Amino acid sequence: NDLATAHYRTETWDPATGHWTRGATHVRARMYHSVAMLLPDATIVTGAGGSPGPQTNPNTEIYYPPYLFKKDGSGDFAPRPVIEAAPSSALSWNQPFHVKVSAGTSVSRVTLLRTGAITHAFNPNQQLIEMPFAQDGQRVELVTPALAVDAPPGFYLLFVFDQAGVPSVARFLRLMDTGTGIPPPPPPNPSKQLIVYDGQSIGYSPWFGDATACDHCKANVKAPVVTGTAGQTSVRLRLPPVGGITAVSFHGTSTLPVGQYRALRFSVFPTQTDLRFRVALATEGADGTASGPEAGFVVKGLAASQWNSVSIPMSAFASATQFNRVKIEPAGPAGTETFYLDNLVALPSL
Repeated sequence: NDLATAHYRTETWDPATGHWTRGATHVRARMYHSVAMLLPDATIVTGAGGSPGPQTNPNTEIYYPPYLFKKDGSGDFAPRPVIEAAPSSALSWNQPFHVKVSAGTSVSRVTLLRTGAITHAFNPNQQLIEMPFAQDGQRVELVTPALAVDAPPGFYLLFVFDQAGVPSVARFLRLMDTGTGIPPPPPPNPSKQLIVYDGQSIGYSPWFGDATACDHCKANVKAPVVTGTAGQTSVRLRLPPVGGITAVSFHGTSTLPVGQYRALRFSVFPTQTDLRFRVALATEGADGTASGPEAGFVVKGLAASQWNSVSIPMSAFASATQFNRVKIEPAGPAGTETFYLDNLVALPSL
């Protein structure tokens, strides 16, 4: 609380490089009792400080970070993506939802940030959650965090970023127990897993309806037949590149028209960080020969060592008109991909 040692410069941490970058300079000293908080428009308010002390500051300043400006050095604000529509009622945990973004926006990132509660230069509510997403035109499909321990009840700021890294003005979301979320399966029990290796195919029924699909998971002749309930007979996938075959296929009991379903949803439990895999829809004849175009979507940004609920809009598989097979294959760096999958369900159109 000393003017001689007061710090006026803003500093930005880059986790990718491990470096700090200096930014704009404050006009007033922010000392004892000062606050700083991110606002919904992605600016930062700093204020107060110094009372009691050498300077009384019943005022605030607004900091405009570099991500709000064009990168051409003009000093002009960059155009920003817009969240045109978002849920207005409270959401529960592990609940699918969607937002509408401005036309022409290519989304690069979606974040959920808990609203601030700051005193004495400390923010006990500080929490940032990266949100996996799937985009279909102006529609962005999302799922709220699976557990309250990851995202406690309360209000959050939802930001959407464009390809230039420019954030939207945030929309407020409220998380609470509404009874509408999908309870995640319990952690995988290694003694009750169907282990599937690359190149194998397994049956998976039903394809749609109740969220606890996988009541009757079973394998084809390449693996033992297993039955059980969701979360107790999750499928453990291990996909090393063996013999050039690196995919696992889930076969439905009939061919389904893509247009009658709005999304493909499933739960994933990665055992490693940066898990990436491709999900493809295809149609296959009785002899195993593909009879239509294969359409795929890469899933990434999943949290390790916990269940993630993934919802992919059917429009992401634009080239497919029907399907009876869902294929899973690695899409990340070379090496073994190990994860659990459960609750595979095709959601009928509303």
